[in-house]
Amino acid sequence: MKIKTRLTINFLILVITIMLFFSGSVYLFYLRHRHEDFSIRLKNKAINTATLLISVKGINPQLMKIIDDKTVTNMNDVTVIILNNKKSVLYSNRDSADIAELLPQFQKLDWNKHTRIFEDNKLYLSLENDYHGQKYYILASASDVYGQSELNKLLVIIIVVFILSAILIVFAGYFNAKQSLVPIKEIIRQVDNIKANNLSSRLAVKNKDEIAELSDNFNKMLERIENAFETERMFVSNVSHELRTPLTSIIGQIEVSLLNPRNDEEYKMLLLSILDDVKNMKTIINGFLDLAETGIEPNNHKFNILRTDELIFSVKDEIIKRKPNYEIYIDFENLPEDEDEVSINGNERLLRILFLNLIDNACKFSDQHKVSIKIGYDSFFVTLRFLDNGIGIPKDELNLIFQPLYRASNTTGKGGHGIGLSIVKRIADIHQARIDINSALNIGTSVTIKFPNEKCH
Repeated sequence: MKIKTRLTINFLILVITIMLFFSGSVYLFYLRHRHEDFSIRLKNKAINTATLLISVKGINPQLMKIIDDKTVTNMNDVTVIILNNKKSVLYSNRDSADIAELLPQFQKLDWNKHTRIFEDNKLYLSLENDYHGQKYYILASASDVYGQSELNKLLVIIIVVFILSAILIVFAGYFNAKQSLVPIKEIIRQVDNIKANNLSSRLAVKNKDEIAELSDNFNKMLERIENAFETERMFVSNVSHELRTPLTSIIGQIEVSLLNPRNDEEYKMLLLSILDDVKNMKTIINGFLDLAETGIEPNNHKFNILRTDELIFSVKDEIIKRKPNYEIYIDFENLPEDEDEVSINGNERLLRILFLNLIDNACKFSDQHKVSIKIGYDSFFVTLRFLDNGIGIPKDELNLIFQPLYRASNTTGKGGHGIGLSIVKRIADIHQARIDINSALNIGTSVTIKFPNEKCH
C-alpha cells in the first residue's frame, strides 16, 4: 500500500471517528433535552389541572374535563389523574377502562415523590402536592409525538450531513496526502538523478521540517559515499601512478643486468639500487594505506584517553631509532599540574601517524634536520606546535598543501610523495582538531594543532 493511500485512509478514519462522536453527542444531548422539556410541560399540565380543580371554586370534574378536552397542546394521549390522600380518584380525563390499562405503569412509580419513567415513547410521572393542607397525588402520562418527529428530522439531517462530509473528507484526505508527499516526491526525483558520476550533487533543503532533516541526513550520507568513492578512486589511480616509476626502474635494472654477465660488486650495487626502489615502494604503499584508513568513519575508530606528551616522546624515540640524524626537541609552554590538562580523546595509531608525518616533514625539509615541538594547554584545548627552520612553503600554495599528492613548487629534489599532510589533515578532522600553518620561504614553518582536551568530552 502506498503512503498516499495509507495517509488518506488514516485521515478518513480519524475524521469520521470525530464526526461520529460529535454527531452522536448532538443527538444524545438533544434527546435528553427533549425528554426534560416534555417532562416539564407534562408536569405543568398536571399541576395546572389539579390547581384549577381543587383551588378554583365552581370548577367540578365535568367542567375540568371539558377544559382539558378543549385545551390545545402538542402532547398526545394526555392522561391526568388526581387522587386524594386515600388514593381515591377525584378526577381523570380518561374513562375507567383507560385508567385500568395505564395503572400497571403508574404503579411502577413512587407516588410520594416526583418520579418518572419512559416506556414505548411515552412518559409516565407522579408527584405529590398539598392543597389547603390536604395531600393529593397527581398522575400523568402523554406521548411526545412532536418531539419524536423533531428527533427523527435531526437524525435524518445528521445522516445526510455525515454522508456528504464523508465524501468531502475522502477528497480532502487525498488532496492533503498528495500535497504532504510533494516534498518527498521532489526528494525522490532528485535522488533518482544522482548517479556514480555526479555524487557531488546534493538535495535542496528549503524548509526547516522533518523533510528538510531527512534531506540533510541524506546529503551527509552522500558526502560520506562521495568521500569513499573518491578515496577508492584516488587510491587506485595514485597507487598505479606512483608505483609505476619504481617498478619501471626495478624492471629496467634487472633487464640491463641480464644483458651481460656481471661481477659480484656490480650485482651488489644492482641489488642495493633495487632495495632502494623496493623501500620507496613500501613507503608509497604505507602512505596510501594510511590515507585510506583516515577515510574511515570516525565512529569506526577506537578512541581512548591519551596523554599527548607521552605519545609525542614515544614517537620521538621511534623516529630517532630509524633516523638518528634527526634532532627533535620537546618543551612545555606551560607545565600541567594535572595529567588531564594535556590528555585528549583519540585513536593512538592515527595520532602516531599524524605526529610521525609532521616530525618527518619538519626534519626532512630543514637543512639541520631539526624540529621543536611545543606542548601547551588551556581550559578547552591541548595545543601542539611543530616549528622548523626549513625551506618554508610559498604563501600562495598554503591552501593546496593538504591535497593528496600535492607538493610545493620549492620541494624539487627533496624526498616525499605529497601524501603526509593530507593524512595529517584527515586525522585532525577525525579528532575534531583545528590545524593552522604559517610559513615563510627560507625561514621556516609552524604547524599548530589544537585538540579538544579530555575535559571537553
